[in-house]
Amino acid sequence: MPNYIAHTVINLSAGATAAYFLKTENIIDLNTILLAGATFIFATLFLSPDLDLNYSNSARNWGPLRILWWPYSRIFKHRGLSHSILFSSFTRLAYLALILCLVTYSFHLVSFLASGLRWEAALAESVSYTKNLISSHLDLSKHYLKEIMTILLGIFSADICHILADKIFSAVKVFIRA
Repeated sequence: MPNYIAHTVINLSAGATAAYFLKTENIIDLNTILLAGATFIFATLFLSPDLDLNYSNSARNWGPLRILWWPYSRIFKHRGLSHSILFSSFTRLAYLALILCLVTYSFHLVSFLASGLRWEAALAESVSYTKNLISSHLDLSKHYLKEIMTILLGIFSADICHILADKIFSAVKVFIRA
């Protein structure tokens, strides 16, 4: 399998080539290419399928926030669902969404408790507030559908490059051994 540097070089080369082609052929406007490109680079460095390995460079890139990925590395087996072309991006995005919801919920629970609410009331208020916040963000996201789809395309494309590099390197190793 390619190491971290090889994956990074492969991804960034493929992304730059795609961006150049899409721009020179006037297939996509520059703003869309820049947004997809920035997301592609972020996904290559920070949202790699190798986050299922707690000691990976992708996990280390998160610095002190690396601890957030420890449960993910325990839930997903390396080269399992987290390396699936169809589900790899989804696993990490759903995991991040869950973490964000838990942090939001916890923050509001603590603030409601600090304001003097009893435990039961603080729990209910936190759940209600978090649900309303999620709902309002989902409503707002309808106005930015093109941008959201561009971001998802950047993340998904980075994953495809990573996974294809793994598959090609594995096939070459098998071929050389045979």
